[in-house]
Amino acid sequence: MQVFLKDEVMANNEVFQYICSVIHYNNGNLDQALRCALSAGISNSLDGLALLVQIYLAMNRVDLAEEELSSMQKLSDDAIQTQLANAWIAVYQGGDKYQEALYIYPVSYTHLTLPTKRIV
Repeated sequence: MQVFLKDEVMANNEVFQYICSVIHYNNGNLDQALRCALSAGISNSLDGLALLVQIYLAMNRVDLAEEELSSMQKLSDDAIQTQLANAWIAVYQGGDKYQEALYIYPVSYTHLTLPTKRIV
């Protein structure tokens, strides 16, 4: 992956940077995951912002995750990515927020199409 990042074309490819960020996140390398995500310019998409929420929560930075959620809500408050990110933050915060997450998950599930429900 590092070899590809040295290539100027790949280093500026948003999709490649997003994939690198996901790989680093899954390997527990959160600093590198965040670096790739921010350099990809993914803050303009709901998927990218949702990835940032996951990274920030893994870094125990719920304040930054909430900022990204706010950006997501400005783009589309009803989108499934926004609703799931809201639920992730609620679960992370715990306490009374669990009840909010328990409401969000079933509502989000009903937005999925039938073939997607079978996969889930």
